Amino acid sequence: MKETRTKTGSLAGAVSILALMTGVASFAIPASAQTAPAPEADQAQGEQNAAPASDPTATTPQDAAAAVGLSPSDRFPVIMLPSEYRIEKVVDGLTYPTSVTWDDQGRMYIAEAGGAFLEEPPPARILRVEEDGELTEIANLDEKGITASVTGLLWHDGLLYFTHRAEDLTGAVSRMTMDGEVTLLISGIVDSQTDHQVNDIQVGPDGRLYFTSGAGGNSGVMGQDMIPFVVKNPDTHTTTCNDIVLTGRNFHITNYLTDSPGDVAITGAFVPFGTDTQPGQKIEGRTRCGGAILVFDTEDIEGTLEPYAWGFRNVIGLAWGEDGEMYATQNGYDQVPPRPIIDEYDPTYRVREGAWYGWPDFSAALEPVTDPKFQPPGQLHAPVSISGEMQERELGFVIDHEASGLEPPDKSLVL
Repeated sequence: MKETRTKTGSLAGAVSILALMTGVASFAIPASAQTAPAPEADQAQGEQNAAPASDPTATTPQDAAAAVGLSPSDRFPVIMLPSEYRIEKVVDGLTYPTSVTWDDQGRMYIAEAGGAFLEEPPPARILRVEEDGELTEIANLDEKGITASVTGLLWHDGLLYFTHRAEDLTGAVSRMTMDGEVTLLISGIVDSQTDHQVNDIQVGPDGRLYFTSGAGGNSGVMGQDMIPFVVKNPDTHTTTCNDIVLTGRNFHITNYLTDSPGDVAITGAFVPFGTDTQPGQKIEGRTRCGGAILVFDTEDIEGTLEPYAWGFRNVIGLAWGEDGEMYATQNGYDQVPPRPIIDEYDPTYRVREGAWYGWPDFSAALEPVTDPKFQPPGQLHAPVSISGEMQERELGFVIDHEASGLEPPDKSLVL
């Protein structure tokens, strides 16, 4: 199936994808056709509003949006660029695009997530952008039994790899040949049954494939914000890559799985809803863990799958510098019960193999969440008990770091 969309010029010289928003795929391209971003001195002066090279008078977000053909209703969110970059629309008419990749001929492929909150949810699809700007549907993944949302997409050695939810809603990775044959490679990442699923997938400098798995829940506890997910999968919970020992903090939450008014579910961290924990309780690590960057070799997937780094909340994207150093972007905490954290920072990290990044006991900037600046209003924090004794309504560690053999994360890893 083909569908004609906006035609564009050559994609050559595109440095990076800036945004996949409102069904529009856009690129950030240096105005001077450089292959590196603006000098540090310019960046230090702060980002300024993007303006297409063809319209130097577009100095406000509204001007920039109008200059690339966006109507008033389409102008939020606005794309912000460093001063020496311009924005170029590649293709539009997309439905919930989540990721892009290129084959060895320089052709772009786009993943559409599928699902979403629509009366007739659109299918998850893989599309190719042709040289003349047309879109070609490579695969309707719904018809191949793939469960939304499809999030990560990678072309590698003549095959397409993508991340999604399996039939049981656990996190999964599949592979597709260019003639449409799909093979499920990995599944069973329990955290994907919650609000955070598997996300980006990329090939590293070592030729192995790396993908990200979000941690279940906001801050390690299946609380009120997990209602729609727990109803579908009552046993879902946050997992860990390495063995950890708990402090035994339990949260007293309205039991939304019963019809009894005033019924309370006592729930600890890293366990299913309605399950309490004890001080010193051990939670076993697993290979298919959430809150992690996982890696495998395509020649021996089962034998090589392992966590590369862990203790993240929800890593969205991966990239490598010219020196081979890995970087990751993360979606930060929310202020939602039962364990809300005032930390709206979405960080970018340097990634070190084997490192623990502190979630859910450290902030996006890798500071302990027990610092008063992260404390939420008391009414947002659920009542807390340890071994049946009520505690102050304040943030505390849910992991016993010393007993778990964990050192505070290295703050120098934050960009």
